Amino acid sequence: MYGDTCGALVGATLAVSAVHGRSMLPEAETRKETLAASRRQLYTDPGLYRLFNQLPNRFREQHGHTLCRELTLRWHDDWLCKDHALFCREIITEAAGFAAELMLLTEQEIRELRFGYVVERIDR
Repeated sequence: MYGDTCGALVGATLAVSAVHGRSMLPEAETRKETLAASRRQLYTDPGLYRLFNQLPNRFREQHGHTLCRELTLRWHDDWLCKDHALFCREIITEAAGFAAELMLLTEQEIRELRFGYVVERIDR
């Protein structure tokens, strides 16, 4: 019924990645070289992770959680009610607006973003 990352947040991430995401992995001879090149793209120039990290951080600031089960806990026993639908519609609209803001950023503006709280769990 519900559970992990809010679908509005997932959709916003996909939308931003369609504009600013990578179209292919960096070319390299070995897996190790490919991972190193990917990390450079994500964390240094242009630092795409600083862009994508904005989404869950802002979402958490506004709603306290990024997990659907936490956001919708009050409707656990009444999942199909109108209040739940209106709540989700508001979150979807808000996430879409924030994604649109991020999609319009230039590469220079992306470089100037703060990383914020690091939400990913990749060894660097």
